[in-house]
Amino acid sequence: MNDNSGQIDSSISTLKQDIAAYQEQTCSGVMIDIGALPDRIVELQNHVQNSPREQRMRYTHLMAQLLAALDDLSHEIQLRHDVLAKDMMPLERAGGKE
Repeated sequence: MNDNSGQIDSSISTLKQDIAAYQEQTCSGVMIDIGALPDRIVELQNHVQNSPREQRMRYTHLMAQLLAALDDLSHEIQLRHDVLAKDMMPLERAGGKE
């Protein structure tokens, strides 16, 4: 990707859609793989930083929205983890008695 604003807009949009899909899957209890997200976000941030000054503020705002969506996903993953841990606690206790 270069400094082309169309490509940056497209990348931001695609990443937001992916995060929204991950959020939906997480809410449904589907296991997700977000391993590629950090590299994609760093690459996108590099392109935003190298974008023309007059577009950088808009991209910075869009990146902030993207990071907020990522934060929401993180909270949902933590919530699902906490529920799973709570559900497993009685099983672990019962398993220790056998």
